[in-house]
Amino acid sequence: MKSITRLAFGAALTAGLVLAPEAGAQSEQQGRARPERGQRLDPAQRIERRVGMLTERLQLSTTQSTQIRQILTQESEQMRAIFEKGQNGADREALRPQVKSLREGTDKKIDAVLTESQRKSYAELREQMRQRRGERGERQGTRKG
Repeated sequence: MKSITRLAFGAALTAGLVLAPEAGAQSEQQGRARPERGQRLDPAQRIERRVGMLTERLQLSTTQSTQIRQILTQESEQMRAIFEKGQNGADREALRPQVKSLREGTDKKIDAVLTESQRKSYAELREQMRQRRGERGERQGTRKG
């Protein structure tokens, strides 16, 4: 009986020692998936974060998530091209209408993928985000002056 108990204890100990490094590696990977506060996300990470947030808040289907990911990827590529113009000496203020038009087009494409109730929720979500950006801009403006 003692030998069975020792054998079971030894097996549990061995399993714990073998699995512990894997569990630690998983938690490290999960920790790395989300950058530190203040650290910039690359475009693919930004898209995945946004798709994840929209999937959660709007309860998107897998098909809708895939379509929105494609729309956001296209927007990202077009946005990059606009910003490259700005870096090559184009007037940044002159690029602002292009950026606004691109964002509005993206919102229309996303709206086309959503159901009526999801569209309403998405409109509310966009408004909340606009308000937060405005508040953040006001705070940053008061800090500078």
